[in-house]
Amino acid sequence: MSEFQRILVLVGDPNEVTTRGGQPFFLLKAGKEMNFLHSGLALKPEKLRAYRYTWNLFSLITKGEKGGFQYSKAFLNKLIKQVNLGEEAVEFISYFPLLPPGEWKSNWRVNYYIDATLKQNFEEYGLSNNVGEKVKEDALRQELENYKFAERIICRSRWAAASVVNKYGIHSNKVHFVLPGSSVDEKLIDKIKPNNYPPLQPLRLGFIGKDWQRKRLPFLLQVAESLKSKKTAVEVVVIGSDCDSLPKSSLINCVGFIDKHKQMYNFMKLVQSFHFGCLFSSAEGQGQSILECL
Repeated sequence: MSEFQRILVLVGDPNEVTTRGGQPFFLLKAGKEMNFLHSGLALKPEKLRAYRYTWNLFSLITKGEKGGFQYSKAFLNKLIKQVNLGEEAVEFISYFPLLPPGEWKSNWRVNYYIDATLKQNFEEYGLSNNVGEKVKEDALRQELENYKFAERIICRSRWAAASVVNKYGIHSNKVHFVLPGSSVDEKLIDKIKPNNYPPLQPLRLGFIGKDWQRKRLPFLLQVAESLKSKKTAVEVVVIGSDCDSLPKSSLINCVGFIDKHKQMYNFMKLVQSFHFGCLFSSAEGQGQSILECL
């Protein structure tokens, strides 16, 4: 282990398997087993919900705009104060370009492990409309400064790496691409026997994700309808989305949310039953669901 305590940090708690689809949880778990990571900061953004309403109201009154609380200095400073970092030397592995916030201590090192830059979030993911202009400008300015002073920026996709180099002007020697692992428990893999579904009866197209509009579930349904018109039995199995919000289709088999902490085996068994895992996103940082299907 390094002389620095290597700590995983994000907007959320990486010690919980339900955080961000479980990816930080399994990274932290593997990192501890390999003596690479010391711990993960248990940050609880949900505890700041009441403050968020106050912040938005104040922003609306004073600046004539609201939105973007999660990118604001007020939020990030309050969030990091939920934990005591002490005076020990720390090496952060940060999922979020604005963490850690504020002035970095001389005995801190910071590395970023991101799925997308804020510019990509605002422009490609379409989040810009929900963020006040002043907050957005401050966040982008701070993001650039953080990249400049970071030890390295590790990206979970080549798309994000290209953004860091081309849009932020960070030298490519400092930017790396490392594909994440799938958010499943590898100890259960050998326990799952091959599925007994008859070949293509029906053809099972798997869809995993909460944001079904960005991940283009309607397009997948068009594909399924086309297959059906060619006399192919087909169903679209949907995991993670709110079933009541989905488009109406007789081809959808909506399973809804699966708690990976309590139902990991069931999740893996269901994913194994897919003939194809499908993801046709309009914008996508890493395609975690496809990694799970592999």
